[in-house]
Amino acid sequence: MNLRQIEIFHAVMQAGSLNQAAKRLNVSQPTLSQALKHAEDQLGYLLFNRVKGRLVPTREAELLFVHAEGVMRRLTRFTQISDNLHRQAEMSLTIGAVPALHFHGLPQVVDDLAASFPNLGIALRSLQFEEAGEALTRKKIDAALLFCPGNVAGPFKIEPLAKAGFEVLSRVELPLEERSLEKVCTRPDYISIAASGPLGELLDRRFARDGISIRPRITTETYYSSAVLAQAGTGVAIVDSFTAHAFAARGLHAYPLDGVADYDVGLVYPEDTGKSEIIRFLCESLRRHLVER
Repeated sequence: MNLRQIEIFHAVMQAGSLNQAAKRLNVSQPTLSQALKHAEDQLGYLLFNRVKGRLVPTREAELLFVHAEGVMRRLTRFTQISDNLHRQAEMSLTIGAVPALHFHGLPQVVDDLAASFPNLGIALRSLQFEEAGEALTRKKIDAALLFCPGNVAGPFKIEPLAKAGFEVLSRVELPLEERSLEKVCTRPDYISIAASGPLGELLDRRFARDGISIRPRITTETYYSSAVLAQAGTGVAIVDSFTAHAFAARGLHAYPLDGVADYDVGLVYPEDTGKSEIIRFLCESLRRHLVER
């Protein structure tokens, strides 16, 4: 049976009559009947018994139908992919991400997107947490990869992807007793983050709860900047675990910071996105690669 004959057979099995199957396939009933008879002649056995004007599937038809279902599912998927390739010729995806998340996960995800959607234009934008809502609303980006995504206000969908924590970065090894939050942030060479969004708020709440007063001599605007200073030996920094992982690979000492709550990493995108299939693929790829630390 060729693909058209399988499609006809499948439609008749589903519809239960030639008349209904012909309507589904948008052909005349005589044409469909002739095509079905031709398929049976080629096979050398009947697919349906004609009983009082009704088509009753034979045992052979029942067995073939299971496989025809699989063929039709694959055909539907093939059609979707071919349509997507046509649409992607004029499509692009702009991903905004906080600087720390450009280090890990995102590069591998871009590779995945490029391989699976060869006609898709991909752009990466670095943004601060506070800029995400406006960038999404004004369509400057299609999706935002953020820490604490639930803190973004607006008509957005939020896809949780991973959990992360804080770590201490130092060029020199720190004794165990020097790795606590209070010990690190009260050091004279502590490198602090100014205006650091929801992660900074998590640390500030912990400082307030424990009555820790800090007066950092050095402040930066990003965890990357703090990590670079720590790498230069300027001081000790508290950073997110993704930045810590990237700089530990460069030879810095990274120590998990206990006693401070973990936080979510997630993707935020508009509810009315017209790129749902690509966004779904993006979420799956991010979820897979973000945990590879």
